Amino acid sequence: MDSSPAKVMSTRRGYRLSMTALVVALPAALVVQTWGSIKDWRSQFLRQPLSATLGQPIDYAGASWTVTRITRLAGSEGNAVVLAEFEALAADPKALGAVPC
Repeated sequence: MDSSPAKVMSTRRGYRLSMTALVVALPAALVVQTWGSIKDWRSQFLRQPLSATLGQPIDYAGASWTVTRITRLAGSEGNAVVLAEFEALAADPKALGAVPC
């Protein structure tokens, strides 16, 4: 058995290289294999934004939503912070209790 320092360093270098490659290759392989499923899932559950004016009720996700007030708060340079207050009226209150969030 050859246990010279050069052979040991070469073995360690190969081990470290293979572990580094595994850390990179394994997540990449998972993403490649599941990318189509992720895209399909997002397309099924992706919601499109709706525009509404102040006081106008909009039906969305089983409720009637009304923007009651919009307030602009102090923001940092180049940013705007907006506080939007909504009022929601559920069409079926029992169904609202079944929603997990």
